[in-house]
Amino acid sequence: MPGILQAVIDFLVDERCHACRAPIPSRLGLPLPGHPALVALDDPVATAGLARWRFRTRLLCRACLARLEPCTRAVVVGRGHDTLEILPAFATDSRLLALIHLLKFDRRECVAPWLARAMAVGLPARARGAGIVLAPVPMDAASRRRRGFNQAESISRALARRWGLPLVRGAVEKPAATGAQSLLGREARERNLRGAFRPGRGAVRLAGRRVVLVDDLVTTGATARACARVLRGAGAAEVRVVCAGYRR
Repeated sequence: MPGILQAVIDFLVDERCHACRAPIPSRLGLPLPGHPALVALDDPVATAGLARWRFRTRLLCRACLARLEPCTRAVVVGRGHDTLEILPAFATDSRLLALIHLLKFDRRECVAPWLARAMAVGLPARARGAGIVLAPVPMDAASRRRRGFNQAESISRALARRWGLPLVRGAVEKPAATGAQSLLGREARERNLRGAFRPGRGAVRLAGRRVVLVDDLVTTGATARACARVLRGAGAAEVRVVCAGYRR
């Protein structure tokens, strides 16, 4: 009986691709992409439910999944002591942005662990090695209240569970809001973030540790480098970044 009820619930969910808006069942005949990170994104997301029964829906059709590009190389940003290695799971495109939009602006926190599952299998081993500590990129308090959660923290919490690594919340703080980075050029982004971050209460736990900073998207790397400076100043032995997407 429980299996029948779940099947009825699944039937009632109108699945449409959030990238191309096509009905997903009409495209399920396409072959499943071979990369493990893309296979993970083909799984349905549990959006809501009652007791043991869940509403589950796929977010991308297989045609759009096949166009997503898993990243196979690290990206290095900055110069000299400000150099930072970034390990993205995917190249940012319109399909990935549709998923991030659901997470951040439609406030679908359920997307975070689903996305983290794909990141966990797609990112290289040095992102999850022994002795590593995860730390999320922070939000200012007003933005967090408005959204209800920090998407970077939600992703890092799921990654910590999957990789069996410790998660330190509050290692970096953002005491006040800054202008939207997406509206600014590279140099303006750097100016916008001067003094925007400071060590938080969790920073003392990172002295001498290898830290992986977690974010959803990285574009110029300005935010990631600003946070990395704070972590290094607090004594972190090494800092690198993992993210769902990087825009070349």
